[in-house]
Amino acid sequence: MINIIIFCDDEGNKIYPKNRYLDTILNLLEKKGELAVIEKMQNYVCLHNKNESIELGEIIENKNVKEMIRVDETTSDVESLKKNAKRWAKELNGETFVVRVERRGNHQYTSVELERELGAEIWKISKSDVDLKNPQKTYRVFIQDRRAFVRV
Repeated sequence: MINIIIFCDDEGNKIYPKNRYLDTILNLLEKKGELAVIEKMQNYVCLHNKNESIELGEIIENKNVKEMIRVDETTSDVESLKKNAKRWAKELNGETFVVRVERRGNHQYTSVELERELGAEIWKISKSDVDLKNPQKTYRVFIQDRRAFVRV
């Protein structure tokens, strides 16, 4: 299963993302004969597709798509997220890093608390420096209720 988060242009109207952008993306996928599920999640959408080799060039080139990233899905509990952090730490190779978290829903932690906890977990293993302004690697975590999407 492939999971992709797509950030659409909001044109300053605070409605994230506009339904017509979702329709455009769905139409492009339909033309390719792809079956996909798209979920609207606050300021981004998440596309789920069984075809790992899906070609997304037309979507990336769409003027209303600001950013598109491939993510792995996990649960939003701290222990699951720490497992990801341990894996990331082993792949860091001395590069500077930062952890960024966007969270929606009710949790026993804030975004900043989780950033610190995951960053500490990575540092314990890698001993790499944290760089909040210009890191060589950025670990991104998008949390929606019980689900989390993670990306390096």
